[in-house]
Parts: sequence; structure tokens; C-alpha cells
Amino acid sequence: MKIKKLQKALNLSSSATYEEFVDEVLSVYISSKEINATEEDNSPSTHDQMTWGRIKQLQAEGISENGKNIVILKGSDFANEDTYSLGQNYKDFRRELIDSGVIEVTEEGNYRFAVDYPFPSFSTAASVIRGVQLNGLKAFKQKKD
Repeated sequence: MKIKKLQKALNLSSSATYEEFVDEVLSVYISSKEINATEEDNSPSTHDQMTWGRIKQLQAEGISENGKNIVILKGSDFANEDTYSLGQNYKDFRRELIDSGVIEVTEEGNYRFAVDYPFPSFSTAASVIRGVQLNGLKAFKQKKD
């Protein structure tokens, strides 16, 4: 079906109807995106975990439905400080989470998630949570039950 549509679009490209050509190419592109989105939605969810600290005593856990974004679960730890080398956007994001109440301070002075919170990517989640620039796909490991 895609090949026929592309052939039709190519035939139209040599004609005087530029708009029809663009419409055909866009329809093929949009339909392929819809198919990919449907396939992604059918992927199994994963329960991922990141641990850190001298003896791995701190941890953040999350659920990912598609392997691209992640929802960090309530009760997950959040690093008290960030590093100098962490980008300003991530520092601002950390401050916003604390100021908005998404991150709470425990009686012991530790930080943790007060609610489940979605992140657009594993790397954004890992970097914001730990306060250091990280590759989230390496930092988070699939939790084994």
C-alpha cells in the first residue's frame, strides 16, 4: 500500500499539482507514524531502578510503558545536591520540583518524591534525580522481581 501511494505521489510530482504530491507524501508519512505508535503502545511495561551512594543505599524506581519515557514512583530518593557540571536547565528543573512539592524533605533531611512523576526520558530523569549528567539507559536497570 505504501509503495502504491509513493508511486502515485511520484507520478503526481511530474504533473502541475504540487499540492497533491505533498498531500500524498504526507499521508504516507502520517500513516507510518500511526502504525509505529500502535506498535510502541503494545510493548510491555518495565519496572526500572537506579541505585547510588557509597553503599547503594539510595534508589529511584520507575515504570516505563514504551522504553522512552519513565514515571518515577512516589517514595523514590532524590539527591540532596547537584554537581557544578550539571547543566543549568537541569538545575532549574530540580529547583522547580522541590519548590512545587513534587520533592519533599524527610525528617532526616533527605529528599524523596512525594508523588509519582513523569519524565520525558530516562536520561532527564537520571540527571535530575542524581544531580549529575547521566545516560539514563545505563543508569536505570530493569528491576528483577
